[in-house]
Amino acid sequence: MLGVIHGDIKPENVLIFSENNGHYVAKVMDFGYSTLFATDSDPITMPYSELWTAPEQHHRGILPIQARKMDAYSFGMLCLWLLFYNKGANRDRNFEKDLEDSQKELSNHTSELLRATADLENREKDNMQKVFRSTLAQDPAERTANFNEPLQLLSPHRSVQLLYLKRGTNERLEPCI
Repeated sequence: MLGVIHGDIKPENVLIFSENNGHYVAKVMDFGYSTLFATDSDPITMPYSELWTAPEQHHRGILPIQARKMDAYSFGMLCLWLLFYNKGANRDRNFEKDLEDSQKELSNHTSELLRATADLENREKDNMQKVFRSTLAQDPAERTANFNEPLQLLSPHRSVQLLYLKRGTNERLEPCI
């Protein structure tokens, strides 16, 4: 069974579409740095995209579980940017500067941003805080490697499923995470 590590999750690699029902769908693209692995002991080399890369990033080979946690961190950063730095009055915020100022206290930073927003209901704020805690933990041991958890928190009323296909076919595989 194969697993997929994207390796370069950032705004430039995600297209967001509005559906007719008002929901949004995100589609990941640019799999140039992605890696297929067959076992959890296959070493992987991850790229470095400043701002979006996990703090433990280095250019040596890492295990797939570590790479999945690094992808989760990049996903959390993408969510942070989409919610608080990419729209309306928030466009004037300096994402890079805010990150430099709060990198060690990223959890506190996301909590403050969530408290200050009027765009989300309390339940949604709670879910987003759980997403940020599980994806943006500075310590990789505290970070999720399972994308289903944050995706379910982001869309609790939608069926969210990661789809894995057997290489070169349309045959579905069971998710390995």
